[in-house]
Amino acid sequence: MSLTPEEIEELTDEISIWFTQDYISLGFWTFYFYQYLTTLGEEVSTIWPQKWRTGKNLFLLLRYTPICYIILAILMELRIHMDLTPKICQGVDTANTLVIRRVISYGAEVVILVCLHALLGARRRYLALLISIYTSLTVTMAILGSWQDFKASRALPLSELDQELGYGCTWAVDLSSDVVNLAAIPGYINLAKAASMAILMLSVFLVRYRKKTGTLLYILRRDSGLHIFSFIAFRLFAALVGTFQQSLGAFNIPDAVLGGGQYTVFPILACRLLLNMRKSEDPDVQKTVSSLLFGAPVPGDNSEDDDGDDPTGIPLEPARRYAGLGRQGDAKGGTARRDAEAEEGTVPVAENNE
Repeated sequence: MSLTPEEIEELTDEISIWFTQDYISLGFWTFYFYQYLTTLGEEVSTIWPQKWRTGKNLFLLLRYTPICYIILAILMELRIHMDLTPKICQGVDTANTLVIRRVISYGAEVVILVCLHALLGARRRYLALLISIYTSLTVTMAILGSWQDFKASRALPLSELDQELGYGCTWAVDLSSDVVNLAAIPGYINLAKAASMAILMLSVFLVRYRKKTGTLLYILRRDSGLHIFSFIAFRLFAALVGTFQQSLGAFNIPDAVLGGGQYTVFPILACRLLLNMRKSEDPDVQKTVSSLLFGAPVPGDNSEDDDGDDPTGIPLEPARRYAGLGRQGDAKGGTARRDAEAEEGTVPVAENNE
């Protein structure tokens, strides 16, 4: 079939966008595997000894579900030089879109909400109210968006162009006006949810900054503020791109950045937050995190930097470090230790401080 010069130019530009999207996705996926391998030791020492509570389940879910997403996305989006049937393409895309992607997105958002609640130090009933509002918005958005996702997963027999380029699937991408109009509703709900999370984040850090001593930069660094700010900013960007998806077209660069980052960067930030919350030195945060996510400390847990500290991350009082060396009535331990040495006539014992 002969093409006019204008059609050739248009096709060339479109193929160039396809290749750029492939390179963007590969960059995000490579970064995810690099981050996974470089933090595997920290995962083994910090998370694996924990009980099977909410924190451990969320961490492992967000840690390994993106790997499944990446494997399936390679089959659908990259030039694998394999001819896949339309049934296989549609089945793989449906599983990736309706299940795996949503598990990653919703799981990361739940981690953010729980961490913000831990930093705020509010009562448990407020967390229940927060999760209830989030669940109602999310379920509504998921129900309305499922129909569009299912329609967008419709595949056609492999076209000659896709076969020559090496792609394994050919997508229909011809949504009716009814489906497009229906998709706008969950898009606006998603944008409202992202904006609400941003407002909640700013409110929490405002309360933390007013109650705690130190500079704002110190508060942000200590409370993983940079991770939370990065997540919320990317979340707002994803919501904006998703809301105006139709005006951007079926294949565009912002959508490639969104797809690559939302299912790789989001779980990385969420897992990092769980690790930081587990190691927090703030007693109030540590108490909330232990009760909500990880439960009681595991005996022998050496995930903290100081071997002599309590596994919960709360520094031990000196009285606990010198337990049994002197009279138990001394709260500080130092005087009791010296009394014991004087009575026994021993030489001073070196302190066991880290």
